[in-house]
Amino acid sequence: MKRTFLILSATALVLVMGNSLTWAQGMYFSGNLGAVWVEDSDITWFDGIRDEAEFDTGVAATGAIGYDLGTGLRTEFEIGYRFNDVDRKFPGGIGGDVDSFSVMGNAFFDFLPGRQFSPFIGAGIGVANVEFDVDYWGEDDDTVFAYQIMTGVSLPVGYNMNLDFQYRYFATEDPDFDYFEAEYSTHSVMGGLRINF
Repeated sequence: MKRTFLILSATALVLVMGNSLTWAQGMYFSGNLGAVWVEDSDITWFDGIRDEAEFDTGVAATGAIGYDLGTGLRTEFEIGYRFNDVDRKFPGGIGGDVDSFSVMGNAFFDFLPGRQFSPFIGAGIGVANVEFDVDYWGEDDDTVFAYQIMTGVSLPVGYNMNLDFQYRYFATEDPDFDYFEAEYSTHSVMGGLRINF
């Protein structure tokens, strides 16, 4: 399922990038990298036993292609990836990790576009494929509705480049796996480059 999800995501990004060649000024590409923290997750196993999983700090990365309307409003299509190891073991000493691939439609508002210091806010909705890899049980994934909110600042570093520093809250509806149900919500601190073309 993950392979199909990735193929569809890559195809959609290629189509968007291909169409962008006919668009006017305002198109941009952005890439972000940073740390991600997964909130403690309530786990309900198939036999009704409840537990809680805790996670180590992980890594998050996003890539997006978007359009700046020139009014402070930006819209974009984004692909994201997040990965975290389990910090506290599941019952019986079982460990594991969780990762997610997301495809999001985002909208941002820049309060002072073009200035040396421009705060921004944003929000997005889409889908995410969340996968748990649990020792003994193996890998299991579910594709669910996802949403996020963002806030940060942008600093111009050239005629067509900006550095973005931001905080993101990203969450999904509860993934339902073969052997358990879980929760998935994250906090990220990210830095990245936005290039206009």
